[in-house]
Amino acid sequence: MDSEWTHPRISVTYETPNIADSWDADYQEVVPRIGEGLIASNGQRWRVVDVWYSNDKHGIVDRGIHVYLERVEPFSESDRPGRMFPDYFRPSNEDD
Repeated sequence: MDSEWTHPRISVTYETPNIADSWDADYQEVVPRIGEGLIASNGQRWRVVDVWYSNDKHGIVDRGIHVYLERVEPFSESDRPGRMFPDYFRPSNEDD
C-alpha cells in the first residue's frame, strides 16, 4: 500500500523579484534545480536562478527551501512553451 509517508515532502517557497508574486508550494517531492523553467498556475513562465535552504526559524527568510525565480520574457528565446504554443499563452488582454 502506498502512503503519503512513503514519499518525502519538502517545504518550498518560490521567491520572485516582486515579493507580492511569491508563493508557497507547501510540500513537494522534488526541489527545482537552477536553470529549470516553471509555469505558474496563471501561465506566467519563470526561470530558477538560485536555490537556498534556510534553517532560520525566526528570520526574514523562514525555514525551508527557497527557490528564487526570474521572470521569463513572453515569447523570448528562452520562453520555449510560449513559442511552441503561442495561442495558449497569448496575454488575456489580446483576446478579441
